[in-house]
Amino acid sequence: MVRGGTLGVGRMAGLSPLASPVLAGTGAWPPWVLAGLGVGAALVGIVATYGAMGLARRVGLVDHPGRLKVQDHPVPYLGGLGVAAALALGLGLWAGAGSGRGTALVLLAPLALALGLGVTDDARGLTPWVRLAGEVATGLLVAWALPVRLPAAVPAALSSVLGPAAAVVAVVVLVNGCNMVDGLDGLAGGVGTVSAVGLAVILGASGAGGLGGGPVLAVALGGGLVGFLVWNHPPARVYLGDGGAYLVGTVLAVLLVLCWHGGMTWSSSLGALAAVAYPAAELGFAMVRRYRAGASLTSGDRGHVYDRMTSWGWSPPLASAACIAVQVALAGAGLGAMGLPTAGAAALVGGAGVALVLAATWSGLLAPTEGARSRPG
Repeated sequence: MVRGGTLGVGRMAGLSPLASPVLAGTGAWPPWVLAGLGVGAALVGIVATYGAMGLARRVGLVDHPGRLKVQDHPVPYLGGLGVAAALALGLGLWAGAGSGRGTALVLLAPLALALGLGVTDDARGLTPWVRLAGEVATGLLVAWALPVRLPAAVPAALSSVLGPAAAVVAVVVLVNGCNMVDGLDGLAGGVGTVSAVGLAVILGASGAGGLGGGPVLAVALGGGLVGFLVWNHPPARVYLGDGGAYLVGTVLAVLLVLCWHGGMTWSSSLGALAAVAYPAAELGFAMVRRYRAGASLTSGDRGHVYDRMTSWGWSPPLASAACIAVQVALAGAGLGAMGLPTAGAAALVGGAGVALVLAATWSGLLAPTEGARSRPG
């Protein structure tokens, strides 16, 4: 078996005329460019997030203490604006790469929609169905801008439906997963940074990202989140808010789709799934837990992984660090999968997923909140 060999482009679903030239580009971004971008994005994130904190206070977009909240004082939202400013720096660099201009401009549409949807939810509160409709619309824009590779054996007619559907599912899952993870100081920013770094390595090391800009977008996201974490580490002075969580989830979905275009090896594509596994798992655990409790799948609860940890006596910073460590381990499995044959990569990534589910089951994380153990074991 060829180690991590490509299986061909297969079907290209949802490829826009603007996206195709950049994804056909070759060459790699110099490390010094990516390093400089990371530092610049972090600095932009620090300054822009500070400005967003003041704006949030002036317009009254603050998160007040409540039954489903962990803080004991109001904390401003709009931290996502700082991340957005850092992403703008990355998209500008991508667009300046010549062949990348079209795709960078096309991606502004889903990213702006995600940010706007989330900020509106912060300000006015949207119904679950309106949020879902906005997330699906965001996913369709991502599917239009970027291709999703499916095996060549899949009939073209079926591939033209499944490809965009996969992009939509990725957006919906990661947007909601990141929103659920945004529940402890430093958690969403830390998990997002780890995912961004993992995806940057996968896209960069494969050589398929090239001037397609995947590594640039990932580094800009990671740098922006580092800048955000300067103000979000415990005790947090600002939150991502729904706007930031929706934006981060959408960018991670875009990077995941980039890892599934025709130039990537199957091993790298499978590894990318592990790089975003923790937010997806948090959403999956919540759905199982709420279903077993007979509650609405869209209702909030205090049964998330970090909630259970704090109920076991863990301090919030320790619980946040533990959850980030889980994502580090998952991303490490994804990076390890890159060097394996396709079957080996599938076994490693699948095994990591099974281990995560087994650990959640053993510790009571899938049980209804009222039936959770006081401490695992």
